[in-house]
Amino acid sequence: MKIKEIKINPRIRVDLGNDFDLLKDTIEQRGMLQPIVVDKENNLIGGFRRLQAAIELGWKEVPVFVSERTTEETRKIDELIENLRRKGFNWQEKIKGIMEALKEAGLSYVEFGRMFGWGEVYVGRMLFIGRAAEKNPEIWNCETEPQAYGLASRYRMEEVNRKRMERKQIKVIETLKINNPLPDDEWFESKEKEEGKIDCSVDYTQVQLKECRIYNDALGMLRKLTNNSVDICVTDPPYNIDYRGTMEERVGVYAEDYSHENNDWYDLMKNVISELNRVLKPGSFCYVWSGSKMFLDVLNLMKKNEFSCYPIPLIWVKKNYLSGARTSLPGYYPGNAYEVCVMGWSKGERKRLIRPQATNVLMYDGFLSGDKSKTHPFEKPKELLKDLISRSALSGEWLVDPFAGTGSGMIAGLELGLNVIGAEQVQGYRDETKERVRKIENVLFHEVKEGKGDEK
Repeated sequence: MKIKEIKINPRIRVDLGNDFDLLKDTIEQRGMLQPIVVDKENNLIGGFRRLQAAIELGWKEVPVFVSERTTEETRKIDELIENLRRKGFNWQEKIKGIMEALKEAGLSYVEFGRMFGWGEVYVGRMLFIGRAAEKNPEIWNCETEPQAYGLASRYRMEEVNRKRMERKQIKVIETLKINNPLPDDEWFESKEKEEGKIDCSVDYTQVQLKECRIYNDALGMLRKLTNNSVDICVTDPPYNIDYRGTMEERVGVYAEDYSHENNDWYDLMKNVISELNRVLKPGSFCYVWSGSKMFLDVLNLMKKNEFSCYPIPLIWVKKNYLSGARTSLPGYYPGNAYEVCVMGWSKGERKRLIRPQATNVLMYDGFLSGDKSKTHPFEKPKELLKDLISRSALSGEWLVDPFAGTGSGMIAGLELGLNVIGAEQVQGYRDETKERVRKIENVLFHEVKEGKGDEK
């Protein structure tokens, strides 16, 4: 139909949009793929922007579709329907469409992006997600494109780490057997004499084994680590409990004389957090569990030691406590159904979370009284700790836990493929950690005793 025959009445849409020039260029290069919609009297119903582009391009005629059912009374309704009922691609359809179109067009992704006004970074990101999803189809199940990108990035980093570890494999012991991967003490002692300090960036394994070390003193362990050698810290220090007592005495005994001026807990935490900032790689995540009344103290200590921190706590809600299960005495006081955690990252620009975290609430069941699987009075569920670790670190990296207890955080890290190093003052808890570690395949375990005397 000739353009001059089309009647343009007052329109609902008056803004041609920021992408009008791109639309005009596309029509000039590829023609008008979707016709103008008019009624039987040539009144314009749909395609106002396409028509304006054709006019500016100097066209005399345009393809049209005549709607036989549109009347003067329904013209505005049809105009609304034509504009509002369009459905764009979801992120999965968009990426699949880009990949298929690129294969057929034979264009570079830079040239392809220019056709749609997309930068090369955006097109490259779409292709990165699509190629990762071809290898790992579960990526397609993500709800949003940013979630898919995060998961694709994680798979990519795991692949890079796996290849890096393969290149760095060195021989540990000639007779090392996979079924019993426990080198003797002489080998570790020779390593320490040779290197002076433990460098957690080095992989000492002959095969793809995970290394686990546990010390009897938190500060002694941290001071042996080299600068910027650890990838993540997840730790659960005593909530201002008198850690100087015996294993039995210290359970649930809070220090009554707490003050910043005269408190061993505060001095210990100040020194530990200072060392953590030194040993963590720039921008690495550090999760420190805290009693509710101690949250601000831990938060401020981390800030004073150059950590950047999320200003509100991560909250672990004990899901099964909400349904009536509890360990407290309801006749005297309400049960505590949550615990809090400080989330910080060490000096430098923060790393991006591997898996996005939608809220600061983590819902996991807590241990109940009489639960025989519980190995420590203040133990956190392993799945809760694995949630934090998997969001922030990759297989092959190093996790440190200065207050390991019976090793739940270390076990969680090992099961996710990380190397772990921790400290626990109580010999009984270290023995429990050792037994738990022995149940995991391909782990190099070593216990180091030094510094302060053990608690029995």
